This record gives sequence, C-alpha cells and structure tokens, in this order.
Amino acid sequence: MLSIVQNVDRSKLELRSLAEKYHKREEFVGKDVYDAKAKKIGSVSDVGYSKEGKTALIVGDTTIPFEKILEIGDIITLKVEQNIMPELSTPKRVVELVDGKKICPKCNRKNEKRAKFCIKCGYKFA
Repeated sequence: MLSIVQNVDRSKLELRSLAEKYHKREEFVGKDVYDAKAKKIGSVSDVGYSKEGKTALIVGDTTIPFEKILEIGDIITLKVEQNIMPELSTPKRVVELVDGKKICPKCNRKNEKRAKFCIKCGYKFA
C-alpha cells in the first residue's frame, strides 16, 4: 500500500514540475514589457510561434523572441535595450497615394488624403 501512495505522490510531483515549465497565454497578455534600461516597449497582445516551433511575445506590430526575455513577473523585462535589438524596432511604413487617396500600409484600405488615421484598422498616418 505504501508503494502505491509513493507512486501517486511521485506522479503529482511530476505533473507539478511540468506545470512549472509551461506558461499559459493568459499569463502574458496584458503585461507591460520593458527593456534593460527600464524603457517601456508596450503591452503583450498575444503569444505567437514560428514554423520552426520558436515562440515569441506579440507587442503591437513587434515580435519579441523568448530568448530575449530576462524575467517574467508582474512585468516582463528584456535582456537588452530596445534600440540595439533590430528585430524589436518597428519599420517605418510608407504611406502611398493612389488616385488622391492614402493607402494604409497596414491593411491596404483607401483613406481620404487628409485622414490622420486609417478608417479600417486605426493605423496612425505620420
């Protein structure tokens, strides 16, 4: 009888250790992300993964690979400054004018030339 109890206890420990290795999406979404110099980058909107099986946090239009994360707690801190991590900087998008209309670089919607934001996705025109 003692060996059955020991086996049950051991399996509970194994399950508990597995739970400590994996995080749920809900644990990340909404948390603020800061670089190594305490500069806020944004808030996590989702968790993504690549075809190769690598995972990353989605912060706005930016993806942050998990290898770049230093700590996960009430906030998420990165190992380095944002400006020295090229994959963290969002490339500037060029707004094209076609037939007198602004074409949103994010969703390709035609907008009025004087528009400050895209009427479909909310992209802010410079």
